[in-house]
Amino acid sequence: MADLIKVKNMTGVFYYEHATKRFRGKPDRTFYISYKISGKRKKEKVGLLSEGFTAAFASQVRAERLRQLRNQTLPTALQGKDITLDEAWERFRDTHLVLSKNTETVSIEDQRYHKHIQPRFGHMQLSRITPFDLEEFKSDLLQKYAPQSTSHIIGLIRRTYTKHIEWKLWTGTPPTAEIKIPKSDNGRYRYLTVEEAKDLLKELRPAKTNNGHKGSATTYNMTLLALHTGMRFKEIASLRGEHINLKNKTLRIVESKNYKGRTIYLTSQVGEMLSSLPLKAGELVFPGRNGKTMTRISNGFKNAVNRLKLNESITDDRDKIVFHSLRHTFASWMAIEGVSLYGIADMLGHSSLEMVKRYAHLCPDVYKQATATFENYFNSQ
Repeated sequence: MADLIKVKNMTGVFYYEHATKRFRGKPDRTFYISYKISGKRKKEKVGLLSEGFTAAFASQVRAERLRQLRNQTLPTALQGKDITLDEAWERFRDTHLVLSKNTETVSIEDQRYHKHIQPRFGHMQLSRITPFDLEEFKSDLLQKYAPQSTSHIIGLIRRTYTKHIEWKLWTGTPPTAEIKIPKSDNGRYRYLTVEEAKDLLKELRPAKTNNGHKGSATTYNMTLLALHTGMRFKEIASLRGEHINLKNKTLRIVESKNYKGRTIYLTSQVGEMLSSLPLKAGELVFPGRNGKTMTRISNGFKNAVNRLKLNESITDDRDKIVFHSLRHTFASWMAIEGVSLYGIADMLGHSSLEMVKRYAHLCPDVYKQATATFENYFNSQ
């Protein structure tokens, strides 16, 4: 390439004049800008005159680069410090996920990355992944997976970029910034009636039958606890003797999904059930096989649900009764009895009201009363 020619009256702006490529009857020009990064001269290509780039535009780009240098926001790729998404993911997982999420969540996110993201983008540098690349990726995902699953996958890329920007290890605009994922309602709205709940507990209680035995003490106790407290399965499976205070009728959750502990107050029925168990500090209240933590509820729960035909003719998975439905049932009953959404969120261990808005329609009397209170106040003034 021939020497660059400096543009007159424009600091740090240059052009290269092509010998064969022409534009409007004259040699085409490619504009460049020059500036220093950490004492070293950096040359950056702006574009061709035939593509609409001018010396004035190149000068504006250079001014923006100087501003970014002053504010320490110069894109990483221009600093020669770009990294691949694989490298960024490993740091994000080991430095952030492992320390802020439980092992199950880390495993799920790791599988999600290696199954969906790594084959397509893992080898690419962060600055090389474009919004268009992710739009195509999103379209491909939506052909195979639900919007919620697609959102989780794209969100993992977004969080990886965001953390590296927060850590000042990468600068630039994340390609996920303008990617929008269509939302779907994956929430469960069906909950057990009191009669259905009592039937389920009765079906799970150990008893002799003409065909032998049915029910399980452990599954019955775990179901009762979930129904009366709204605890997640993992929270129940991780419960240890020292977490229960029968004297004060409280239970302390330390292994929560969001790592925020909370105290639960026990009903008399749950208190009696727990007092009948051999609670020992350091030992699981509901141990699985070989004394290890359970990873899922016993098949006895599903079998009881099937015997009661609670899912008969139900085709939408969101409306089927599963163990997690007990948590939803607890929250629904609380809403019906007039407990505020804030109170429900607090009891369930949610950090915001977003997850409990689905219960708003179950407590219309609360909103009617609020409206009446406002009207009385307004009319009294």
